Amino acid sequence: MAVDSGGAAGRHAARKGARMMKSAVGLAGLLLVAVLAKGCGESLSYCPAGASLVNDGPRLKLDWPAPPAARAASAAPASKQGPMVQVEARFISAEPAALKDAGLAPDSPVETLTRADLDARLARVQSAPSMAVLQAPRLLVLSGQPAYVVVCSERPLVIDYDHKPAQKKEPAEQAEPEEKGGKGKKGAKREKEEKGTFVPVKMMLPEGTALELTVRAEGDEVVFTELKPRLVGLIASRQCSATAAVGKDEAKVKWQEPLALVGAGRLASPCSVRLKAGECLLVPLAYTIHETTADVRRMAKDKVQEEFAGGEGKRDASTPGKRPCVVVLSAQVVKAKAGTGNRELGTGVE
Repeated sequence: MAVDSGGAAGRHAARKGARMMKSAVGLAGLLLVAVLAKGCGESLSYCPAGASLVNDGPRLKLDWPAPPAARAASAAPASKQGPMVQVEARFISAEPAALKDAGLAPDSPVETLTRADLDARLARVQSAPSMAVLQAPRLLVLSGQPAYVVVCSERPLVIDYDHKPAQKKEPAEQAEPEEKGGKGKKGAKREKEEKGTFVPVKMMLPEGTALELTVRAEGDEVVFTELKPRLVGLIASRQCSATAAVGKDEAKVKWQEPLALVGAGRLASPCSVRLKAGECLLVPLAYTIHETTADVRRMAKDKVQEEFAGGEGKRDASTPGKRPCVVVLSAQVVKAKAGTGNRELGTGVE
């Protein structure tokens, strides 16, 4: 798989998109904290724009693409033969009314448009102050081979603690002190008291966009058999502290319980979405909020102290739940020039 950033313009768009991505998750943290401060903290019932709330237990379950090393270890050998397909995706965010008026908020999981129709709809939303292209990645993939692209930063978090019991050791023989009549000889065995420890559980929370896909070239057309766009951002977190106690082991611990906003496409996997030459896809994202409840809470000797903090709450930003995201995808078959090994973008028309 190859990734093309689109040159200087693409790098500028990527930097701007990264800034917009951070601002897109910011104010949601402020709004969430504000509502919790008014007495809704116990139930955590507030969700931006009707997003559902999911408790993942002690560990977040984001369905984020696995790291390259893990994928390489489990993947089947990829073929280097056959046609290639260039895919371009644009994660576009705007106010709900602006997207709806422009025809960019389909009710179905995917909608097919001609390029002319898409350009006309995008022109209607360009003037909206809230409109932003969060990310615009490009991929060059082999037909039929799974591929993915991730554009994100990572936030380190301590999300839990595990109790590690004391290791049992063989008692050592102790020498008798000379002042007590001993001559340095080995005396009775004395057990050394060992203590257990509380080990922090760490994670790297991604904040950005990801796109997983499998596309197959069929003549001039392409068929998506897997299409999973995702968006993740930290909107708030519980800053927690307590005294953890297990048996004789005690320690003061601090951890974070993140609330992550996840936007995901609604297409089933596997799928079959055919795209003719000159057509594009619209894929709207639906939001859920994922929260965690750390296992160390069950070890707390006293009441857990909690304080809510926003992910990027100090930024002047817009709420992602109130600014839905739609992904625009286009794809072209890359054909080899006659008599050469070079490839060029083509429509399939000889």
